[in-house]
Amino acid sequence: MVFIKAERKYLAHYIDVDPLEPDNSSGETDYIRIGKDLEEYTDDLQHDVSSEKNILGENNTVHKGFTPKSDTELLVRYSNGIPEKLAEKLMYIANTRKKDAATTKVDVLVNSSGQVIWAYRENVIIVPNTFGGKNFGIVVSYSIFADGSRELGSWDVTNKKFVPDNNRFIIIDDLIYAYLGKSNAPDIPIEHNGTGLKIIGSEVFMDRTDIVSITIPDGMEVIR
Repeated sequence: MVFIKAERKYLAHYIDVDPLEPDNSSGETDYIRIGKDLEEYTDDLQHDVSSEKNILGENNTVHKGFTPKSDTELLVRYSNGIPEKLAEKLMYIANTRKKDAATTKVDVLVNSSGQVIWAYRENVIIVPNTFGGKNFGIVVSYSIFADGSRELGSWDVTNKKFVPDNNRFIIIDDLIYAYLGKSNAPDIPIEHNGTGLKIIGSEVFMDRTDIVSITIPDGMEVIR
């Protein structure tokens, strides 16, 4: 096991609660961070690996993939007299015995300055396990099952929005440093994590011969 010496809060996990109650869905993503009441949260990757010896005594190891799952719980909190959103959605799923509560989860790693290092979005299924509690409060325990389509992107910390990799830039402070996206017609962002961007590095699109057009927003003052 390898430990990275960083505070656990720098690794965040968000659930889009909007799809969990279809009748009240706005059609817009509504990501809620999980973990406020948790001492530990871990994704169990549950790898499928088999190993056999051939007639020469050599090992033949086959890794068939992962089926990630996490088990956690939430203490129901109230805001202005009503349960907070994630608790409300989990209780709805439990009370209606809803199956296939599908949504997305985003895992985000930031540095000590709050800048995003990476973000991954993945389809998941939410399954409540228990609903009740003891004298300290109401608790919903639930499992998060990965359901495929994990993609790399970035995360808008201010607006809690996932930005797909097809227009992904590496940004340091207010400098656009590199382009790692898949689109051949990228749009240069005008802000990142609430910071206005005015500087484009000279090697942002180096070796990207596939680029056919670039959209530069108003307000870009320096290209160096």
